[in-house]
Amino acid sequence: MGAFITHFLNPILQYVFPCVPWEIFIFIPWVLVFLVARAAKDPSVTRGTIAQVNMFLTGFGAIWGGIAHTVGFLQAWDSLGGGGGICVPLPPPEYPNDKYAPATPFVLHDNIKSAGEPWCISLALHILIVVCVGYVYVFWLFKARYELLAMLKAGCKKVDDSDQGIVSEDTFYFRSALLWCSLGLGQALPYWAEFGNHFGQLLGGTGAYSRRFFTPGAVEFLQAMCTIFCGLYSAVKWKMLENGGSKVEAFS
Repeated sequence: MGAFITHFLNPILQYVFPCVPWEIFIFIPWVLVFLVARAAKDPSVTRGTIAQVNMFLTGFGAIWGGIAHTVGFLQAWDSLGGGGGICVPLPPPEYPNDKYAPATPFVLHDNIKSAGEPWCISLALHILIVVCVGYVYVFWLFKARYELLAMLKAGCKKVDDSDQGIVSEDTFYFRSALLWCSLGLGQALPYWAEFGNHFGQLLGGTGAYSRRFFTPGAVEFLQAMCTIFCGLYSAVKWKMLENGGSKVEAFS
């Protein structure tokens, strides 16, 4: 059954990777941090409140980190077991002739084996890390379902009844740190695995994930680093606010 599902999912992933807009993830984490910082200074804002941004962050972590990456979960285990796994839609940049030759998008490589291949192992670890963290956000989103429904019902305007809750600035920064550190670390792992091998060629050539000519590897690696730095920044902010975070009305 597992082999059948893996065979079924790989054709989906071969179209997903080239279509993901990797470039926008350079900015999204920092935009959310900016909105929270603005709302903390001016609690009267009605768009981009701490509660709204925190809900968006939680939903993004649940959907992108948990649900979406689950599509590659079985492929990850297959790669760790020596099979082709996640490297069927996303082979190493030196495959198949041990020379730097990134695969073209929308192509599967069914004959590849990942045993001992750092690229494939690191890709598998990336998926496992992100899925585990992502389902923490699924849990948080489930816990906040009533607040989410109230927010949607109110059209992101003020809620005046008992559905109103309290959301802290430090709660946002804790979730921001956990999400962006795990996503950035996971995405950077395959690039780091190529240190001493084809790392320099990866940065100057076609992106290892997207395989798009207009998204060089340097952009994908920069995105991973920006994501990690935002996670580390959020962790510092969380520690600073842990004992005195600014409390605001959840739907103000």
